[in-house]
Amino acid sequence: MTSSIDGLVSGLSTSSLISQLMQVESASQTKLKSKVTAQQKVQSSYQSVNARLAGLKAAADAMFADATWTGSKATSSSAAVTAVGTTGAPTATLSLDVVNLARAQVRTATFASPTSPVLTSDGNVPPITGVSIKIGTGDPVDITVAADKNTPQGLADAINARKLDVRAAVVTTDQGTVLQLTSTKTGTAAAFDFVGVARATSTFATASTPAVADMAAGVDITIGSNPPVNVAVGTDTPQGVADAINAAGIGVTAKVTAVNGQAKLEVFHSQAGAAETIDVAGLTVGPTVTRTGFAGTTNVAVTAQDAKISVGSGAGAYTVTSGSNSFTGVMQGVTLSVSKVESGITITSSPDTDTIANKMQAFVDAANAALTEISAQTAYNSTAKVKQPLTGNFGIRQITQNILSQVGNGQTGYGSFSQLGVQLDKSGRLAFNRETFLKAYAADPAAVKNAVTAKDPLIDNKVDAQGKPVPKTEVTGVMGLAEKLSIVTNNATNSVTASIKGGESIITNLNKQIDAWDLRLERREAALRKQFSNLEVSLGKLNQQSTWLAGQIGSLPKIENGS
Repeated sequence: MTSSIDGLVSGLSTSSLISQLMQVESASQTKLKSKVTAQQKVQSSYQSVNARLAGLKAAADAMFADATWTGSKATSSSAAVTAVGTTGAPTATLSLDVVNLARAQVRTATFASPTSPVLTSDGNVPPITGVSIKIGTGDPVDITVAADKNTPQGLADAINARKLDVRAAVVTTDQGTVLQLTSTKTGTAAAFDFVGVARATSTFATASTPAVADMAAGVDITIGSNPPVNVAVGTDTPQGVADAINAAGIGVTAKVTAVNGQAKLEVFHSQAGAAETIDVAGLTVGPTVTRTGFAGTTNVAVTAQDAKISVGSGAGAYTVTSGSNSFTGVMQGVTLSVSKVESGITITSSPDTDTIANKMQAFVDAANAALTEISAQTAYNSTAKVKQPLTGNFGIRQITQNILSQVGNGQTGYGSFSQLGVQLDKSGRLAFNRETFLKAYAADPAAVKNAVTAKDPLIDNKVDAQGKPVPKTEVTGVMGLAEKLSIVTNNATNSVTASIKGGESIITNLNKQIDAWDLRLERREAALRKQFSNLEVSLGKLNQQSTWLAGQIGSLPKIENGS
């Protein structure tokens, strides 16, 4: 903290004097700060160049991706079918008819009022406490409905809460309260309906816990009023019991699921309408029985349907179905999506040379972006005599030469890269001729790909004394353009990164010197303030003495002439 000590005695502007003296004292620190600012600009320029080099390496490395060279494009003669080519699709043509579109099943059940019960009440024990939905060939899924929610809306909420491939809604119609059930998936495999399920569940401590009370007696299963059916069990485990029941062919299904380390054995019987009762006797753990049953009757409002296409004609024609409106495998590497029933549609597929050309264009653009950035950061305006942070930096300018020379050298065995549309222009940049590239690729795809992506096995297979791969730093004539520039760019990036780290050290050291000067200048300013303060005190004392002497002299008697 500074304060004004401008002298009341001396009349000097001591604050101004100290400020001017401190400017002289801080000249060395100011120079250090200027060096930091200059180095920060250099760092920023290095980083800008590095960013462009990273972009060039990424574009070069993208040329090695299989998807770059194996992509395909597919077209359809009709908007009724969308064709999308994927990797590896060969040149091919296919004629087809769209016979059917896939549909999702919709079922409805009508009730007299919104409060009508949805669960069957048959007086049997245990009572029915929910419904079961069977989707396709899967096992029925039980959905519990609370006693106070035994309404169409309560059932719809319970179904939706289970997040199955069926959604439920209640609609008020002229015919009454309608429970509408809609499959979230198209196709016949997603068709569904209510079934009544009687389920007996026993939970055992582990999967190997003995499950049968008497192996000689086996297990007895009773469905409804039918006599019990005895099932002989060969392996005394929950899974052994399930296997024996499933093999017995008595219209009952059993399965075992693991729940928190325990083995849950479920034995169930399903049928249309309300469930029968079920009893499983002879287990070491008595089962808990639940029953489900839907009180209404569902009707199909929309029939589930698979999409179907017919390929070809005559004796060689065939049809293909799909649960969705999408087809794969009909044409290699092509996915078909149908949206309308229509005949006489032609699908064609071919290599996607446009994508390859686009990748090459992006590669060349990235190289030019790097060259432009280097030029901008090393430029010198002779008229204005203005230089950039990296003007005169040989290492950075050498990167430009390395990139251009690799393009100009071509490839051993292939020749100039101008054959595939890449060459140097008069401004020291790369030019890409798309038409030339496409013609060259059409004439000899393998040669063009090799000219872009070829690697040198002698360089790739180098290892150090420990047998570890040696980073690639050397460029050879057999390498393709992308490999050459990938290595050149990587070398340049490593060099620039090293320069950036060196610059960071320089800035750190300069800032330490600046911090040291802060302390030195603070002490110097304090000393100056003390010095000028002492000067004011001394001058004040002198003034007091002067005043006293003047008073003393003035009090002396006057001596008159002639007295």
